[in-house]
Amino acid sequence: MEGMSDEKKPIERGGRRLACPHCGGESFSTRRAQLNTPFMTAMGLDWLNRSADVFVCDGCGRLEWFMNLSGEEEKGTEEPLACIACGEAIPEGQDTCPRCGWTYRE
Repeated sequence: MEGMSDEKKPIERGGRRLACPHCGGESFSTRRAQLNTPFMTAMGLDWLNRSADVFVCDGCGRLEWFMNLSGEEEKGTEEPLACIACGEAIPEGQDTCPRCGWTYRE
């Protein structure tokens, strides 16, 4: 897993404070994990896969995984995708490079 953080602060998802369902703990270490898919791996495009926030309970070690399905994640925290052909930033929601036209779609 990547993006490890030791900062301890209350964590909220979906408007509710996160508490471990196993031990009741409210202290978590945070990480970010890439969710690899076989197709993207076969194409050598793992960097295009989505990622998830992973919270590890400091009391018992239980993992809680959350994807950004509702736009909860702070805007501007992720770097924009870069075109593998020319390096230009690809705007969010697009699959074609605005500079050279490269796309990861067939």
